[in-house]
Amino acid sequence: MALIKPKYSADQQRSQALSSSPYSGLMEKMMPPDYRLKNKYNNTYVINLRNSMQSSIESILLSKGFNVVKTFDSTDAVSYSYKKTIDLLIEPEFDFGPVIRNNRTNIPVVGPIDKGTIQMTGKIKILFVEPMSRETMLIKNIDISTLGPASSVEYSDGNEAENSLVTMLNNIYPKMMTKIENVIHVDEVMHSIDDVKRLKEKEM
Repeated sequence: MALIKPKYSADQQRSQALSSSPYSGLMEKMMPPDYRLKNKYNNTYVINLRNSMQSSIESILLSKGFNVVKTFDSTDAVSYSYKKTIDLLIEPEFDFGPVIRNNRTNIPVVGPIDKGTIQMTGKIKILFVEPMSRETMLIKNIDISTLGPASSVEYSDGNEAENSLVTMLNNIYPKMMTKIENVIHVDEVMHSIDDVKRLKEKEM
């Protein structure tokens, strides 16, 4: 099997519009935490998550005895020769991100005071795909809300909001990986591999 780098499927248009502006630095400082953090999450943290998840999922697959011959940045990068020899492509996708509920109070002289909560919502989906036909043989879904209290934090200062987000990500990441490890069953995957081999034999 081969692993595809995890794909982030959430909408990023709003964050990209801000980051492309020549005034983005000034604008971000003026924006409340809910806007600033969502922008930074989409443009910075998602990249880190994709890299970390790729490494972690590969380790999980190897620990279960599967032979991961190669990792690819995308399905388009998988050559025809690899598609012919690989039984399954493992294609993780995630759309989870922070939902930030910020309450801003404007105090004369002092300025704006921000308080609020950050909750991580969304899902991780892992597809086991036959490379040539692109037929999905197996799907595993994980809802971030099932990770419990670790998926929500509060902040009492706008400047502390990002630290709260980082702390939450650090807390939920190992829980996410444990969930992924628990939902990938060797017998199910091997059954899918057997199905793929039978399909290839019919085509020969």
